[in-house]
Amino acid sequence: MSNQNILDRLEIKLEEFLKGDLEKHAFIEFLHNSFEALDGISYRTLQNSRDLEYKIDVAEFADEDESLEPLSEVIDKLKALIKSIKQG
Repeated sequence: MSNQNILDRLEIKLEEFLKGDLEKHAFIEFLHNSFEALDGISYRTLQNSRDLEYKIDVAEFADEDESLEPLSEVIDKLKALIKSIKQG
């Protein structure tokens, strides 16, 4: 599967997650597997995706812990990462 197809599918799953149609941990697993399947991405990009996985997982506690980013900010970073990979 091409990187473009992987990222397109990831964007679909992201929208499902944001609508509440996909459970958080299922999305995180899909996100992880998607980035692992991408060809030719840098180790730094892979590390960024893993960091975002963690931040998505703990974002629900952002109201209680100011050191955590709110989900909306994490999602914006994920969208930007996906866009940058698509643009090459």
